[in-house]
Amino acid sequence: MELGKRAFKATLTANFTANIVRNVWAYSIIFCGHFPDQTYTFSEEEVADETRGGWYVRQLLGAANIDGGPLFHLLAGNLSFQVEHHLYPDMPRAATRRSRRACATSAVATGCRTTRGRCTSSFGHGAPHDPAPWPFRAERSGRKPGAYRPPSI
Repeated sequence: MELGKRAFKATLTANFTANIVRNVWAYSIIFCGHFPDQTYTFSEEEVADETRGGWYVRQLLGAANIDGGPLFHLLAGNLSFQVEHHLYPDMPRAATRRSRRACATSAVATGCRTTRGRCTSSFGHGAPHDPAPWPFRAERSGRKPGAYRPPSI
C-alpha cells in the first residue's frame, strides 16, 4: 500500500507541475502576441460600423509576432505568428509561417506596420496600451469611428 501512496503523490506532483508550466507558457504566448508596447487596442466606438478594410488594419495593428527559432514556433503551436493568425483565423497553423511575407507586404502597401519582437522583451512593456494613432482614432481624425478605409484593400 505504501507504494501506491508514493506513486499517487508523485503523479499528483507531476500533474501539478505540468499544469503550472503549461499555464505559464500559454500566458507568455498570449501576452506577447497581444499586449506588447507597440500594439493598439480599439474601443467599441472605434470599431462601430467598421469596414472590411478597417477590420484588416485593426488586425495588423492589434497583434504582434513573436520572434524565435523553429523549436520555439513548434512549441508555441505557430501562435507566435499572431498577426497572420488574426488576419486568417481559419488558416491551418502550419501555414502561418509561410504567409508571413505576404502579410508584411500587405501591411507596407496599406501604410501600416506589423509589430514583432522576442517574447522576453514584451514583458514589462505591455499594458496599459497607447490609444490607436490617427487615422485610427475617431476623435483625432474627425471621422466617424471605423470609417477609415485603407488603400488597396
